[in-house]
Amino acid sequence: MVVEKQVAFAQAWTEMIMRAAMSGPSLYLAAMQAWSAPWTPARSMGKPFLAQWQSATLGVLNAGMAPVRKKAVANARRLSRR
Repeated sequence: MVVEKQVAFAQAWTEMIMRAAMSGPSLYLAAMQAWSAPWTPARSMGKPFLAQWQSATLGVLNAGMAPVRKKAVANARRLSRR
């Protein structure tokens, strides 16, 4: 069981790093757009920067919890069969 937890932890960190790396460029572009043109109406900029930041953060956290949850559910099913 210790090895399963270590593997799930490593998978969680890998998923979180990958999700953060994928969302980084879009967050950078949104920040530059928000900071370089403050006079631009919000409706023409698409999704507001803070909403995009929050969405990216929740995506990273959800990606990290997915392997842990998957392993916990599998263990609960396996242990409940006894």
